[in-house]
Amino acid sequence: MKLNQWISSLSVWGGSGGECSGLLVLATLVRSAVHYRRVSLRGLASVEGLMIIYLIGSLRNPEVPKAAQVLRGWGHEVFDEWYSAGPIADDCWKAHQSAKGLSFIEALKGYAAQHIYDFDLHHIKRADIGILLLPAGNSGHLELGYLIGTNKPGYVILPPNEKQLKLSPDWKWVAGLFEGEGSITASFDKHQNRFYPKLTIGTTDKDVLEKLVKIVGFGKFHGPYKRKSNSFGKKPIYFFQLGDIEQVTYFLRGVWSDLLARRRQQVMTTFSKIGLGDDFKYQGKPPYDFRWDVMYNFATAVVETAEELKEVIP
Repeated sequence: MKLNQWISSLSVWGGSGGECSGLLVLATLVRSAVHYRRVSLRGLASVEGLMIIYLIGSLRNPEVPKAAQVLRGWGHEVFDEWYSAGPIADDCWKAHQSAKGLSFIEALKGYAAQHIYDFDLHHIKRADIGILLLPAGNSGHLELGYLIGTNKPGYVILPPNEKQLKLSPDWKWVAGLFEGEGSITASFDKHQNRFYPKLTIGTTDKDVLEKLVKIVGFGKFHGPYKRKSNSFGKKPIYFFQLGDIEQVTYFLRGVWSDLLARRRQQVMTTFSKIGLGDDFKYQGKPPYDFRWDVMYNFATAVVETAEELKEVIP
């Protein structure tokens, strides 16, 4: 099947719904870049219109494998093996290196970091184009920059807007757990001489926090801890904690619309003491924050919908 037929069939399947707009975007991106002719790695005959795509994104973004599957359906080779590491791979690496007493700079020189870096770089170099699927972190933007710096096309797909992105129903369960078992306070970091938010959820049930981490996509829990002799209850307790401002804000945006007045007031008091704004509290707002940045002009094109691509891609 010719590429134009693939794209046409995808457009029919995708319809006009916002849920499929990302797939239509990818369809148009591929149409713009498949002027390459490549010889397969096994030395087979030259194949016109097929290429190697390095798909860039976040380990915590569930849309990555969906986008990769669409591209593979067109016959392209898509590199997304990095996604196999799981949503908390970076957190586990940091925890392990920190436990050995290493700083971030020292950990970058270790075998684990070097091996992963070389692995990804190898596939970046052999790719024909790169597609950055937002939201994504610092490493994803660095990878796209490297690709563009080697004169390869690099595209950015913005995160879905609020009307397109619907939170998982499981976030209502998260809100209920935080409402009943959670708290948020302002803690003081004497080394940096500033306050930071400390969000905590405590429970005697380990499986509850395992489910929480899976839904939220980040963070970790500690325990079990023995209770003090004068405390209520005897069962050991586990604690889920967040202290990073971005993660706390992400979490709060996901649960705010389902919190009661008492917990909302606790949140507002904490953020007021820290000196932060309250833009997290907009009801229904998805738990991510896309930061506007003029440096996205480095991309070959930045798009939101397939319709816009018709105007920017020849």
